[in-house]
Amino acid sequence: MICAKNVIKDFKWKNLFIYEFSNYIRLEKSPFQQLIKNVNSSKFSRSKKFSLPEIKKQMDKKEKNPNSRLKRLPNQMISFMVILNHDVPPYLHTFFPHTSLTICADGGANRLYKNFSSWNRQKFLPDFIIGDLDSIEPKVRKYYEKNSVQVIHKKDQNSNDLYKCLDFLDDYLKQNFPCLNLLQKHQKAVRNIDIQKPLLKSNEKENENEKEKEKENEKEKEKEKENRIKNEQLCLSSNETIDEELARINLFVMGAIGGRLDHEFANFHAAFSFQNYRIFLFSNENYTRFLNPGTHKIFVHPKFEGPICGIIPLSAPCNSITTTGLKWNLNKDKLEFGNLISTSNEIVSDVVTIETSDPVLWIVQIHPFWK
Repeated sequence: MICAKNVIKDFKWKNLFIYEFSNYIRLEKSPFQQLIKNVNSSKFSRSKKFSLPEIKKQMDKKEKNPNSRLKRLPNQMISFMVILNHDVPPYLHTFFPHTSLTICADGGANRLYKNFSSWNRQKFLPDFIIGDLDSIEPKVRKYYEKNSVQVIHKKDQNSNDLYKCLDFLDDYLKQNFPCLNLLQKHQKAVRNIDIQKPLLKSNEKENENEKEKEKENEKEKEKEKENRIKNEQLCLSSNETIDEELARINLFVMGAIGGRLDHEFANFHAAFSFQNYRIFLFSNENYTRFLNPGTHKIFVHPKFEGPICGIIPLSAPCNSITTTGLKWNLNKDKLEFGNLISTSNEIVSDVVTIETSDPVLWIVQIHPFWK
């Protein structure tokens, strides 16, 4: 694992606050990892442990304050769920007990409301409803507000509901995870310094008073550096490195795939904009997520997912990609539309490795384990 100091040195600033880590292998756990820990996977479909009454009991144990749910053991996974205004997957209820925070994206509240009958609807309450609120039905909003669900109005026609929810979660996580917040502050400081340097040099020749300002700026920079080092040491002393924190955070998006094609691409855009997080986009048949440049070691659970899979260079051509654990492996191949893309491939191992030079979309089939 990489410590915070090394990550900060190698950190690259990109548009849309995309964080890219390099020179290490990312261990990618299955999105079903938390389900497997609580259920005997070989008897999942018929197990009484995951019947609806048992899920309700688990939901009763969830604390009402979302912030209190972030308290976890070392290396424990922590998951968040976003429900969009599309067909709710039939396995939604199995994820509910294992999420620390659930957000409905505007009309997603209608989907959640109608997915459960009145006698168990209160057991599956979201924590927030976020969006421009033009799709949520009045009776649904009234019901959730009556049950202490926070409704947040975000009016921005340049972003879809998923982007609004991910933007909210991004701020929420940086408030609760010191390492992520540290990177955000550090990058802002770096950007300001880079912008000021040429201005100071050009103005120094025109005005002698700028020398005194330079000295003051240097003192401020030294103070910022000292504070940053203290924050890094505090972060490291709590055994919370940036990479470790990101590896423990899952963002599940339900109803992100299918329906209108333009909505689907808007969801891909939103996930790509926050690709420093592990964002899983779910439908009834499969899930997908972006893989950043680097080497990924993906652990697959055959009883829940696979074997059909695909690797798509959605954002731009992928100049070089190498894989293991697939029926048709790639060896430093170039993926691009109009040339070669990997579809209808098959997973033949419990571990798949993907080494990619550019972001790619990883798509995996889901078995109907809920039946």
